[in-house]
Amino acid sequence: MWDMPSAANAVAQVRLAGKPALARIPVGDFASASRLLDAGASGIIAPMINSAEDAQAFVRTTKYPPLGDRSWGPSLALNHTGLSADDYLKNANALTVAIAMVETRAALEAIDDIRDDADVVVAFGTGAQFGAIGTMLLREKVVPVCTQGFLDRNGPFDNPKQLAEAILIHLDTPMPSPWFDWQSYFTEFSVIRDAHADRGDISFNSYSLVVQAALSEQGVAIGWMGLVDTLLQARMLVEASPPLEAADHGYWLVPPRSASTHSEKLSTWLMNEAGKVV
Repeated sequence: MWDMPSAANAVAQVRLAGKPALARIPVGDFASASRLLDAGASGIIAPMINSAEDAQAFVRTTKYPPLGDRSWGPSLALNHTGLSADDYLKNANALTVAIAMVETRAALEAIDDIRDDADVVVAFGTGAQFGAIGTMLLREKVVPVCTQGFLDRNGPFDNPKQLAEAILIHLDTPMPSPWFDWQSYFTEFSVIRDAHADRGDISFNSYSLVVQAALSEQGVAIGWMGLVDTLLQARMLVEASPPLEAADHGYWLVPPRSASTHSEKLSTWLMNEAGKVV
């Protein structure tokens, strides 16, 4: 977890490199959104936007009137943009972006209302849910991961049947899980896990704790590509068993119902960046 000074410093480093800086806030921490924009962030990603009220609260802290109630204090943002205070105030709503993440069934039911507020919506789901209104941004792709040391001591797990006998690290999730979990992973490979094989398994309620457990050699975790890539590249984690990619579910880019040049440019940039992810 980054504190505000370290996050502001990271924003500054990205902006000095001539790149847009997108910051993801903790769930419901909308006050941090305004502070990160003041620090020069180009946009804010808000997870778990579950209702129109959530979306409106998000927009209130990221947009100046008449769209929101963002307070004034963008001293660092002025330095990064090179704009005067007057010009920044006039243009900030168009220069910064608010990206709402739709990840729950409640959010899915409120998707049309959420679309009215955010610049764009990134929704997790299937083609049946979002294919008519959105564009696939990233298919869900996972790979079992652990440390090399854990693999050397407990492996190999060359196939899912061998992996089913290992100590697994689970992410707590509502059932049925909207994303891949160990049950759906093994089902895709037609593997039935022994009823007693899960006795040593451990479970956490956040993905950061799942990753930390894998790094501390407590077992094998499901690694979502896009989240564990840098750990794999650094060899802090290794692929323990075959990867799995979804055919029809993942992250969808859903534009606002009233499209603007601003939202279209943002959508194009997101699609281009998603295309760089292997």
